[in-house]
Amino acid sequence: MPNGQYGPELLRQAAITALGVHLCTQEKAEGLSGAELRRFSNHGFTHGWLLPKEDIDGHIVQFQIMIDPGFPYSTPRVGLACGPKALEWPHIERNELLCLLPADTVISPNDPVGVAREILATARQFVQDYDSEAADSDFRNEFQSYWRLAITQDAPVFRSLVEPQGPSRKVSVFRKGKTPYVADDAATLEAWLSNAGNKNVDRSKFESGILIWLPEPLVPKDFPETGEDIRKLAEIAGAEAKELLADLAIKATHSIPILIGSKAETGVCFAGILLNRPKVIRRNRDHSNDGFRPGRFPQDLIGKQYLGPGGKVMRSMVSRVDHNWIHGRDHDPTQLVLRKTRVLVLGCGSIGGGVARCIAQSGVGHLTLVDDQSLDWPNIGRHALGASSVYSNKAEELAALLRKDFPHLNSIERRAVDFNLGATSLVAEFRSFDLIVAVTGEWNVDVLLCDLQSRKTGIPPIIFGWVEPNATAGHAVLLDSSDDTACLRCGFSDSGRFSRPVTKWPEGAEMFQEPECGAVFSPYGPVDQAWSQALISELSINTLVGRATAKDYHIWVGRKDRVEQLGGDWNEEWISIHGNPELGGRVIKTSWMSSASCGARHETEAA
Repeated sequence: MPNGQYGPELLRQAAITALGVHLCTQEKAEGLSGAELRRFSNHGFTHGWLLPKEDIDGHIVQFQIMIDPGFPYSTPRVGLACGPKALEWPHIERNELLCLLPADTVISPNDPVGVAREILATARQFVQDYDSEAADSDFRNEFQSYWRLAITQDAPVFRSLVEPQGPSRKVSVFRKGKTPYVADDAATLEAWLSNAGNKNVDRSKFESGILIWLPEPLVPKDFPETGEDIRKLAEIAGAEAKELLADLAIKATHSIPILIGSKAETGVCFAGILLNRPKVIRRNRDHSNDGFRPGRFPQDLIGKQYLGPGGKVMRSMVSRVDHNWIHGRDHDPTQLVLRKTRVLVLGCGSIGGGVARCIAQSGVGHLTLVDDQSLDWPNIGRHALGASSVYSNKAEELAALLRKDFPHLNSIERRAVDFNLGATSLVAEFRSFDLIVAVTGEWNVDVLLCDLQSRKTGIPPIIFGWVEPNATAGHAVLLDSSDDTACLRCGFSDSGRFSRPVTKWPEGAEMFQEPECGAVFSPYGPVDQAWSQALISELSINTLVGRATAKDYHIWVGRKDRVEQLGGDWNEEWISIHGNPELGGRVIKTSWMSSASCGARHETEAA
């Protein structure tokens, strides 16, 4: 039979047969019926075997081994038909399947029997090594996994913007549908909701919740089930948490949103709780027989009911959408700096649009975009924006898109800057930023910025970025007024022609003419430009976090084969200075040039 479409199925059947023979003869296993396999319907197991009970260090267990349609390329799973249950021991999932192997475990599809032996040996070793103290440590360090097993069916998922740290404190909550959105304050919550596309958010619908910060994550036996359990957790957290919770219970009208936070060795853990109004309390109930006038049941007694055994707990997952989690999963110390920085991007074209997005995605808290041009159909093949933004202003559309994509950032806005107003009027516009990224591709703009900087007007460092024809090379240079030799003009002619290009082109190969007067273009695509975008973005981020210095100059040298394919070649003058790039495809880091003949700084200082 040819090794065509039937080949894989024959391989699968042979692997199943070999595995079944081994398990039935060597392990004395019996096959599982279809009804028994349907218990694991979420996994789609097609075959399974039940092994005899065995005593492992005093623990009576009975293993099952199952395979799915991907076998022998997928890993068999082991479950417990008899033994400890989920949340009794760590590494036991729903339906008592064991989580024994890392997600990146590689198995051999050519040795299904060997794979099964190894997995069963691992399962037996797991039972043999069980230790209650070590188990508690596993429960705490992998808290999120075990809390997920304990959540209430159909419980809403919290969206959390709160800072991942103590102490216990009051938080602001907005419920959109059933989903609670939680932040440290109403302003942060309102900004996030607005950025995410929720216009005209009604602040009057905001409510108060509480973050209870515990000294360590809970183990399953301590997962709360009642309001009384929540009260005990607040007592563990401290007097402030206890008082805040009591106050919320007195004022609550339906359910109390609660976050439980703590820090394990593996990082910050969060759990969501909705403490629902006890069933014994009803606003429309006549309490006259209880000694109270109708509708006047004391709120403090209602609060006690919330925090008593009658208070019903709904356990929920928490989806973190805060800055620290999105940018680095709590492990990127540069975010403490980046989230406070202010960056101005001048130019939101094919290069600048990608740079702006990368800077936002890197965690810069305040981003302002400037571009006076509209998007057109030929742009979308290499622009961060698509067809829905055609005929609209690039900066305005990009700012709206980035706000929606990264609603946790402090601000992303479009600002109109008129470069025809003169240098003096622009100084105030620029001084409020920590960095200016100039990627306009327009010499008049770049030289104006250069002159502003050289006059020591107090504007921030500037990164100038540009690409060579067909995006075959890219450039990024950091200039700062603190360095008297930092001058963009030193690398350009008075008309804006770059003096040291990486590539050279015959006439007609640099730019192509459109069938319109004065309309020229360079036909590069998104992959070609991505290298230069990354180059400019990297230098921008390094500047903001203090890893770059004035006159740092980075060059992306593209691939030689593409340069030649398009009719270009390496520039001999550039080679004489930086060396032959050979096949290209590399970044060269050096210092920006200084020209004795430039004289621009002396001229501007004299002026």
